[in-house]
Amino acid sequence: MITGAVVNVLDYGADPTGATDSATAIQAAITALGTYERGTVFIPKGAYKVASSILIGGTASAYPIVIEGVGQGTQIINAAPASNPTFSCKGSHWFLKNMLLTGNSTNPNNGIEIDGTTFLTIRWNIENIVCQMAGIGLQMTNTNSGVIRDFKSWPDSYDNSLTIAQTVAAADISHGISAIGTYAHDISIYDADCALRDGWGAGVSGIKFNTSGNSTGVRIIGGLFQGGASNAAFGLNMSRCIDLVVTGVYHETSTLQFSNCTNGVITGTNTGLVGGTIQLISNTQYMTFIGCNCAALLISDATCIYNKFIGCSFATSITLDASELDLPTNSFDNQAQYVISKYGGIRYKTITYVTSMTPNCRDGDIFVITATNNTAFTVNEPSNGLNGLVVKITVRNSSGGALGVITWGGQYKMSAWTNPANGFSRTVEFYHDRTYGSGVNWIQSSQTADIPN
Repeated sequence: MITGAVVNVLDYGADPTGATDSATAIQAAITALGTYERGTVFIPKGAYKVASSILIGGTASAYPIVIEGVGQGTQIINAAPASNPTFSCKGSHWFLKNMLLTGNSTNPNNGIEIDGTTFLTIRWNIENIVCQMAGIGLQMTNTNSGVIRDFKSWPDSYDNSLTIAQTVAAADISHGISAIGTYAHDISIYDADCALRDGWGAGVSGIKFNTSGNSTGVRIIGGLFQGGASNAAFGLNMSRCIDLVVTGVYHETSTLQFSNCTNGVITGTNTGLVGGTIQLISNTQYMTFIGCNCAALLISDATCIYNKFIGCSFATSITLDASELDLPTNSFDNQAQYVISKYGGIRYKTITYVTSMTPNCRDGDIFVITATNNTAFTVNEPSNGLNGLVVKITVRNSSGGALGVITWGGQYKMSAWTNPANGFSRTVEFYHDRTYGSGVNWIQSSQTADIPN
């Protein structure tokens, strides 16, 4: 907690009605704290228009400082030209808390920008900020050791009793929290609330880390990232994060995407009653997902390997890269749940009777072939198999006599086969195995005698 002097922006000429520019007055209050080398700039209840960015840290101040309002009753209205965030933060040991940031699409500016390119940024704290602006809510460039608590970007409910009329084009609204530059190390984000509504900018994210180098020690604890009914939004879009921790995130109808992430732990994510997706792309490896519940899992790149899914539920589908089907490298603690999630559970599939037939595991688990003549035919190995998947193949004789020769594909490892008599069926059960002997095999686990049709 920073102690020291308290200065009031009203004493430096700030206008709480929003009629005139208050940027100079607020900046003067920040500069005045230089005399005391630490303290708090207090911004009372009111609506304060700023025609330029307010500078925190760096050349504006080099001492511990708090910029504090009273909550959403302190509104800062960005009326600056383009490329001017409401707060431009550099350097270390500063706190920004308790206010509402608004602005118009005339000049779609970001709410807060933190830039450690010139001045090292460590031990900074942002707390209880609501941002309703075109552009990005909070953007970080080359940052270290920061804490973000209760940052809200366009939340569904807020006290807007002091809001000056805004004209914001939906397409101008971008990410809630964004990290760019080379890195963002040791960043903790608690209970963020970033709405992702229809009509907003393409690929908008609640939180997006897109640094060119690796970012380490990022923690996202709690948070609401609810998408619209039709927008392709990302609740989290995390790239190049090492030792990432995500816990208790709610992402209804939005995607949690991980790219080039390693050694992370993702726990307790949820989507409620409406769909959401977890997606792994581009070298995401050695990640552990525990107790995550959503509609779908998508692993869309062969380089996403050695990831673990423990106690997870994917209600609609699991979609894997084609190479994952041939050589599984990601593990699921409950293989049965995995297969049911991917292919929708036990399903009965009638195969059209021709001279060469291939069961498709995407279509069913129990396959029935009804032979209506004595022509010889081939049963090929099932396509789209998964390691451990069990299928049953039933051959029904409705030919009126003896069946022709049945040839079983080379991957079947089975006992001698006897064709069923006319009016009877036989069923053989196989499980998919990629470790027996060499190559890929379907190993018989049981075979029935003749059973009446």
